[in-house]
Amino acid sequence: MVCWKCAKEGHFKRNCKSKVPDKRKGSDEAPSAEAKTTSDEGGDVYFASSSTHVDPEAWLIDSGASFHFTPHREWLCEYEKYDGGDAFLGDDRKARIIGRGKVKLKLQGGRVRKLPGVLHIPTLARNLISVSKLDDAGVKIMFKKDTYMMVWGTLVLMQGV
Repeated sequence: MVCWKCAKEGHFKRNCKSKVPDKRKGSDEAPSAEAKTTSDEGGDVYFASSSTHVDPEAWLIDSGASFHFTPHREWLCEYEKYDGGDAFLGDDRKARIIGRGKVKLKLQGGRVRKLPGVLHIPTLARNLISVSKLDDAGVKIMFKKDTYMMVWGTLVLMQGV
């Protein structure tokens, strides 16, 4: 995570003690994408990414996201319209949650699994996988330096950078 105010790692803008003026407000070059949304299940959802150069089709593993998110309607199967409210992005823009469904993910060895509970936000810039939702489903994620591994029981579902 990178602060949007001082551009230093390790804290959010709201916790920044720097006296530097906020130069990044409204910038498309901000190093992280932070959002806040309220769902009908209650509570706030926060997510962040420390990367600026990620393939728009890649899925970011997000330990701060309470839900899985994608902007790609065409990837969602068993799709249903859903008024999930607004997600408030880090630059104070609102992004509407308009649907939900499942996404088919190709795993190692060519296996295909459905990722359930993915929320559709057309204006979102990245795809996010929620670590807490995977944990709820019994998937464990292990992080080592520059890599991660997702394991379900003894089965390695996925590994990557």
